[in-house]
Amino acid sequence: MKKHLISLLLLLAGLAAAAQPNKKVGPALTKFLNTEFMVKFRDLRISAESAALNVQSSQGSLQQADLFRLRSAYDQTATRANQLLNNIKQDFLNSKKLNSIAEFPEMYSDGLGYKLQEIADFYAANFQQALADASISNEEVDGSAVLLLVIELIGLTKGLTSYFAEIRREARQYTEAHLQEHLVLPYRWRYWDELAGSASAYEKFEKARM
Repeated sequence: MKKHLISLLLLLAGLAAAAQPNKKVGPALTKFLNTEFMVKFRDLRISAESAALNVQSSQGSLQQADLFRLRSAYDQTATRANQLLNNIKQDFLNSKKLNSIAEFPEMYSDGLGYKLQEIADFYAANFQQALADASISNEEVDGSAVLLLVIELIGLTKGLTSYFAEIRREARQYTEAHLQEHLVLPYRWRYWDELAGSASAYEKFEKARM
């Protein structure tokens, strides 16, 4: 009877814990991660990765030079997108930067928009152009959805800085590891070799910098 009672208490405790909200992520960071900007950024990652996976599934019909060019263009675009995430992470860890953002929000949002435009331009000039040159015209592989999402993201940067005042008040709770887990890893682009199921040199380089 005693054992059954202990088991019941442990079960109830587990259910109560499961019902509690995740307190590991502060409310300000949670709001930021739920912004339309971050939702669209995740959509962007999924769309870009899908295009790369579709190329990989068609690689038997591609010339090695075309495949190498596509792989290089995708990985370099992924590096730019992941660097943007890492820059935001570093901004959250820097109280002076957060104060500057609060004082000059337009400058910060314009800077984000500029970086996103750079990513779009690079992707179009390299990955999409390589697709065209390799005569891959399949709608699933054309990459145009990526560019449309970037355009949406640029438009959403203006409303993003309103969340930074709350972030600034909560920032003392953040550590590098905490933001890496909750801000970077769920949104980072996987590299070509990662998508193929193996380790990437780019991935190893990112881990070495952490």
